[in-house]
Amino acid sequence: MGLWWRDVTVNVCSFSNHHVEVDVCDGNNIAQWKAVGVYGWPEATNKHLTWDLMRSIRHGSALPMLLFGDFNEIMGMHEKEGGAIRGERQIDAFRAAFEECGCRDLGYRGNIFTWQRKSVDTVIRERLDRCMADINWCNLFPYAEVIHFPICHSDHGAILLKFGDKPERRQQGKLFRFEALWLSSEDCSKVVGDAWLAGVGDSIHSRIEQVANSLSSWASKTFGDVRKRIKETERKLKATQGGQLDAHLMQRCNELSDELCDLHKLEESYWHARARANELRDGDKNTSYFHHKATQRRKRNLLKGLFNEQGEWKEDKEDMDLIIDQYFSKLFASENPSGFEEAIEGLEEMVTREMNENLDLEPTGEEIRDALFQMHPNKAPGPDGMHALFFQKFWGTIGSDVIQFVKAWWRGDVDLKESAFVPKRLITDNALVAFEIFHAMKRRGEGKDAADIIRTYERASGQKVNLSKTEVAFSKCVNLERRKEIVETLGVREVDKHEQYLGLLTIIRRSKKVVFMCLKERIWKKMQGWKEKLLSRPGKEVLIKAVAQAIPTYMMSIFKIPEGLIDEMHSVLAKFWWGSTATSRKIHWHNWESLCLPKAMGGMGFRDLKCFNQALLAKQGWRLCQDTSTLLHGVLKARYFKHATFLGALRGFDPSYSWRSIWGAKSLLLEGLKWRVGNGTSIKVWEDAWIPGEGAHFVPTPLPNSNLEL
Repeated sequence: MGLWWRDVTVNVCSFSNHHVEVDVCDGNNIAQWKAVGVYGWPEATNKHLTWDLMRSIRHGSALPMLLFGDFNEIMGMHEKEGGAIRGERQIDAFRAAFEECGCRDLGYRGNIFTWQRKSVDTVIRERLDRCMADINWCNLFPYAEVIHFPICHSDHGAILLKFGDKPERRQQGKLFRFEALWLSSEDCSKVVGDAWLAGVGDSIHSRIEQVANSLSSWASKTFGDVRKRIKETERKLKATQGGQLDAHLMQRCNELSDELCDLHKLEESYWHARARANELRDGDKNTSYFHHKATQRRKRNLLKGLFNEQGEWKEDKEDMDLIIDQYFSKLFASENPSGFEEAIEGLEEMVTREMNENLDLEPTGEEIRDALFQMHPNKAPGPDGMHALFFQKFWGTIGSDVIQFVKAWWRGDVDLKESAFVPKRLITDNALVAFEIFHAMKRRGEGKDAADIIRTYERASGQKVNLSKTEVAFSKCVNLERRKEIVETLGVREVDKHEQYLGLLTIIRRSKKVVFMCLKERIWKKMQGWKEKLLSRPGKEVLIKAVAQAIPTYMMSIFKIPEGLIDEMHSVLAKFWWGSTATSRKIHWHNWESLCLPKAMGGMGFRDLKCFNQALLAKQGWRLCQDTSTLLHGVLKARYFKHATFLGALRGFDPSYSWRSIWGAKSLLLEGLKWRVGNGTSIKVWEDAWIPGEGAHFVPTPLPNSNLEL
């Protein structure tokens, strides 16, 4: 490998067949940051040499560091397509080195894959080349981006790292945003109140705009640039502490310390609002974490340009505004569907006339207030720059006017749509029904008149199915002629199988660990090493409980996750909790089972994902026992327990994996379920649990002459 540079002062520190290490210097030849080009060993038995090389270079320098090149390894199966499944140990070893170096992946623009190999039967593509850097380097170049070029004339595609300049502001002037830190001043309420009263008689939009202008002017004088004030206060404190202290200077030091503490709280509040890190609370001393999360969010959400309907790339703000307006105008336009009576014939009426009249009633002031205060205070602001926090904090001042405005809007043009949600149906019900259908299609099945079904749905819902984005998969019992006829009639694309439905894989293969490995990858991404160095211990606790352990909830409600994979997820969480230093991992003073105990018993109250998985599946079983009117119950009963209840159901022949998962959790239900005796006609005396109390729930062995049919 080679490294070239021009118009940059660079000192070569070390090099070999697998790396080049250089210091990038300023005009005085003082090293500012380190760049390391890497060519990883391609052999699986030698990959540990690449990771050891990365660690040794990282630990040998405190400079901000950039690592780039061909690492000959992937971070997860989402970075591989085709070919054999990559060994999880190889991926984990790369992740471990990545974390110990304190790096962040710089992402990419373009195709995810940077390497490919073609053969007669298959194409294998992987992301082997990447750029990664530590936090300090990312602070030096916050607008850096990586571009993946097409793979051409080689099995690798070129990658380009652009250090980037601050993007030009597309808007004229600075956008107003209400800042939570302003609430720390008692004068904020007076500014809002005076500005609101001054606009009496104007529209509510004009009054909010007037409040925004008054707050902007007041905040610039009161708070100024918080960072500059922090540096200036630190300079004063350092100068004061450097002299010979007497009583007067000691008091001055205390005053400056208090002022500096208040400024740090203001800075944290500022970045907390921009990070949208709702899993952590403001005031938790995690300013660096908020800052880096806000930077990542800004970079991820930046729109550089859009393609119009003609396929032309547009970067001008006015052109982008027009493209967005045209897209959504067309998306939500009505084609004036008809034939509703025929489409909904046979459906049970769930919303009565009386219920509909109550729904159409003008909302009361209390209902409007309750709706507002149920909003998260720190979510995205409206076009006026006001978060829900503004309206919640100053409801006493502006509440009556907001209520009047909402009621006036309600009495105007109202376009009520039928709800897309079915009462008492969970999204997991839809997923479970779909998996039974996919499983049945894999076993057997026949084609239906799909065109009539689609037209009926469009008439009933008022929504048009976009057939150009629709895929169709056929069971093995549909012959080729019938498949061709359906595809040509509908104008859709045929696929062997749908990759995902409602965020879940549609085909569960023999290796369950490989299928559900995405859960571990998602948790690892949330726990990446740079976060553990920025978060306080309470911050780590909240991130694990509120974010990481919530990731597998949806999938665990439908499938039983392999215990070995859950152990690996626990390992990722434990490593994040105990943390690591630049040179070594910290000792895990307690095993994960101890940390999962309640705090009252000496643990941390973390979730045992094995028990959690079992509990969620048992809950699905309990719903099948309690609510027999759902579509899910009807589908599963017809397939697995036609002449029994769920508790009496057998596993069945060739069941789907979702049914096997729920059926396997039935034992947990049976351990705790007990009949409440009424007339006793449904209770089997000798077989069912019905004896009250804390002791045995079953009748002991019956006497020889007992009636066993009771």
